[in-house]
Amino acid sequence: RTEADRQKAEQRYRRLFESAGDGILVLNADTGRVLDANPSLLRMVDMSHETIVGKDLGELGPFTRMTLFEDALETLQGKNVFHCDDAALETADGRIVEIEFVGTSYRVDHNRIIQFNIRDITRRKQAEIERERLLSAIEQAGETIVMTDPDGVIQYVNPAFERVTGYTRREAELT
Repeated sequence: RTEADRQKAEQRYRRLFESAGDGILVLNADTGRVLDANPSLLRMVDMSHETIVGKDLGELGPFTRMTLFEDALETLQGKNVFHCDDAALETADGRIVEIEFVGTSYRVDHNRIIQFNIRDITRRKQAEIERERLLSAIEQAGETIVMTDPDGVIQYVNPAFERVTGYTRREAELT
């Protein structure tokens, strides 16, 4: 019964690992060698499972130029968690993937394991860039721009509004 329970738990873990939307990279903490990588990570870096497993992290193209991962490995030797909000991986074909990741360190049996959960934030970063461009265009527009909430309360005015009306942004937003 205990063996059957262990196998069921392993199947549940494997299903979660395989279906996770974020990339998961599992390393031996002592050697830095890759023990496993889930399909999301493999798609993200455009590599096969056979290419990654058993390799030292520093041997893998997308991770070789990332001192951040080296810093994470070093930090995780003494701590249990490492978090990074903004990094980039370069795939084998030269494509840049903007990422955020969390590294955790834990023990399995007598082995220390490091697990990186890696999220592709490329679309979010592109949306932020577009938003900044739009904001810049609105700020530089010669026409007055006024944004209100559904009740008509002014939430924003651009600099042109201030020049044309003589009201400051603060005065307009208080009315």
